[in-house]
Amino acid sequence: MARRTVPGTLLAAIAALTLPVLACAQETDVRMPLEQLKKRMAAGGVVVVDVRGESAYAGGHIPGALSIPLEQIEARVGELRKANAVVVYCA
Repeated sequence: MARRTVPGTLLAAIAALTLPVLACAQETDVRMPLEQLKKRMAAGGVVVVDVRGESAYAGGHIPGALSIPLEQIEARVGELRKANAVVVYCA
């Protein structure tokens, strides 16, 4: 699997939330087992954000994930302020 770099804009927007970020690292592959993610989502302990484009999201996504395309993340970061933790994915 290819390593992806999270753009600085996304890191800055998420850092502005002052929330624990479970999976957001620049040039580091941070992973959470799927079962752990499902449990945290079921308990309401995490918000999952899909930063891919709308057509990619429409083609399939993690159930319950918010669609906030990367180019919109800065403008929509307020939607994440209520979250205990945020998991961002793009694949």
